[in-house]
Amino acid sequence: MNNLATAPYVVNSYGNNSLIDISGAPGSTAYDNTYGAITWLPNIPFHATLEFTGELVGNGNRFELRDITTGTMYNIFPRDLLNGILLDRLDSGEITGTWMVVKRNTAYGLQLV
Repeated sequence: MNNLATAPYVVNSYGNNSLIDISGAPGSTAYDNTYGAITWLPNIPFHATLEFTGELVGNGNRFELRDITTGTMYNIFPRDLLNGILLDRLDSGEITGTWMVVKRNTAYGLQLV
């Protein structure tokens, strides 16, 4: 069960919110200086079609996804990407479904729900 109430986002170069990978307390100046102003948004399920970009993020332990409608960037853990493939939801590099942010150790990523 996912009990993560909020998730960290910053405005990306396209002017959209993007999920970022941070650890620590909200408002930490060390993280604010690295990523820009962090906004903690409610973690509620959302329906979207996300494009697999093929880019590795973080320490190379997550992949990057882009919302084809809004341009919002997200991270996904390999096992969650594999789950989407095994559920036969990956179609021409895109996965459509209902998503929610999860946290594993200090990293954030999306998961199909």
